[in-house]
Amino acid sequence: MTKEEEKKELISILEELEKKIASIKEEIKKMQKKEKQKEIKPEPKKEEIVFLEEEEEDSFQEEVNFFLENYRLLRIHFQEEELNYVLPSKKHPNYQNILLRCYYSSIKEIEDLNELKKDSSEEEIKEIEELIQQEERKKNLLKGKIEKKQEEKEEEIDEKNEIILVPTISGNIRILDELEHIPMEYYEGFKELINSIVDGTFKNVKVLTNDRYLMGICEVKLFKIRVVFSRLSKNKYALITAFMKKSDTDKLYLESLKSKVFDFHKMESTLKELIKKEDFLKQNEESVKEMYSLLEKKEKNKVLRKEDCCDY
Repeated sequence: MTKEEEKKELISILEELEKKIASIKEEIKKMQKKEKQKEIKPEPKKEEIVFLEEEEEDSFQEEVNFFLENYRLLRIHFQEEELNYVLPSKKHPNYQNILLRCYYSSIKEIEDLNELKKDSSEEEIKEIEELIQQEERKKNLLKGKIEKKQEEKEEEIDEKNEIILVPTISGNIRILDELEHIPMEYYEGFKELINSIVDGTFKNVKVLTNDRYLMGICEVKLFKIRVVFSRLSKNKYALITAFMKKSDTDKLYLESLKSKVFDFHKMESTLKELIKKEDFLKQNEESVKEMYSLLEKKEKNKVLRKEDCCDY
């Protein structure tokens, strides 16, 4: 198969995939409308309806953007292990589709680089050739993963990510302080989000781009709850903050988030050095155990109200 035929075949697969996703979304919307008609509830605010519909529409693309960003940032002469860390877990429901998007990204990058060579100097061409080789290697490694049989994938062991709990300027673990002030009925949802970072499925992941101070920061989310994080190294992720959120238009929420991200950036380089030290990792492990112990607490005789459900 020529490169041109390979490209056409991949584009065809991606187009079919997008049609299927659009069809599934339409079916979900129809079912949701039927369910709403059965229930007698106060009508939600108009802005909240728009917010939820937009999140449903963009959810898959936001996930793709998260993995694509890390895929594109792979260094020259990367180890195959590093590629594995920037790809989704094999447990991810869109594992194959995300790999296809990354594969197509490399094809497009190679085309652009070849075009760039036409007006480049001899020295620049050498650098461009090295970048093309990088993309070819990424593409070939991905092709092998895409073509693997399902039973072979199941035999492989998924690598776990490690979470690093970010301290405040005063030295307290921020996420522990925050969870103490969140109703316990939401703990199960927060645990699911944190576990999705650990196992590499990244539940409803989104790269934050709505403010220049938040560039490079990501979040995983369920209805009303968020966990904000950043990648420190190949398999270590810093948990910056966890909170409840009702609207994207809440200015107070945005200012608070920016402040916490600013604090994180001030200590980011220090954290990247600390995660190389055994003593720090042991101390962090104790904090992580404390966090899970807190999340596994249950309120007695507490009935979860339907309107407070965390289903996305």
